[in-house]
Amino acid sequence: TWVGSLVHYYFAVDGGDAPHGSAGKPAEPILSVPEGAEFLIRPAVLGEIGQATPAKASVDVAKLRAEGTVDVCWFVEQHDGSRYVQHNSADGTYVAYKFGTCCVADEGRWAMSDSRYTEETDLFRAAEGTLYEDGGGFYMDVYAGVQWYRKYTWTGNAYNFGFPYPAGEEFNFCLAVRSGGHTGDSHEVYLAAADGSAGQRWRLVAGDTFQHVATGWFLHSATKYAFLSSVGQIWEGNDTDLVVRPQDHSNAQRWVLEPAPEGCPGKVLHHYLDGRAVDVDDWRFENGCNMGCQNSVHGACADVSYIFPLV
Repeated sequence: TWVGSLVHYYFAVDGGDAPHGSAGKPAEPILSVPEGAEFLIRPAVLGEIGQATPAKASVDVAKLRAEGTVDVCWFVEQHDGSRYVQHNSADGTYVAYKFGTCCVADEGRWAMSDSRYTEETDLFRAAEGTLYEDGGGFYMDVYAGVQWYRKYTWTGNAYNFGFPYPAGEEFNFCLAVRSGGHTGDSHEVYLAAADGSAGQRWRLVAGDTFQHVATGWFLHSATKYAFLSSVGQIWEGNDTDLVVRPQDHSNAQRWVLEPAPEGCPGKVLHHYLDGRAVDVDDWRFENGCNMGCQNSVHGACADVSYIFPLV
């Protein structure tokens, strides 16, 4: 079941040239980097490798125990070995993500009074638990019936959706080029484990095109305007392959950056004219994951937002 926002952030780009017309040049470069600099294109949700880890969060445990109404992030381990990150908000709502993903696993309402914790959700039966303090931290044993158990542990660590932030080497991925992938193209773009090689490096050329360092070719996707058959699946039928091609000065090789929605770091990487975006398939941030240019600019935009660390 797909759970998420149905809001679509439409993005319009000024310009009257035909979809396959020759490209112009932006008034300002879309990215502020030194001329000729090489960089990675990295999913923003993962943060930068080597980025300082934020200070551990503080929680008013006495208030949490007595009445809830505080923000607290839990690392959750379920009886079957699955792991989640759950963000409980002071307003009594919560959202849980599968660990290491941006996929919503559960959402609902929570409350606490005198160390007794309760959850209500449309996806699972009502759950109840007890808050315990353990040295400098605290945790909860939470049950729904006799067969469902989760341990909620507060670590004080920062999480972005279901990722530790910054994510560290376990989630060190960036855009690269391969042959023999899902498109059958000899130069398709995919998500790879970062190794700093030329095959993963890019340059900004002419203000809004990305040149792949190893091949000298340019990030490319056919222009395709979105037509929706379902407001719940705005991506259906609206994808094109993401590849590199020799420079052709067309709009197919032009790109636009837009700040990501509040709560998500980085910038949304839009295709010029049609407004679609560079997308990580199924929000699966893992080595070898497929990518494309997709009409998937919705919700938190975690799968279409990027940072560009210099190398």
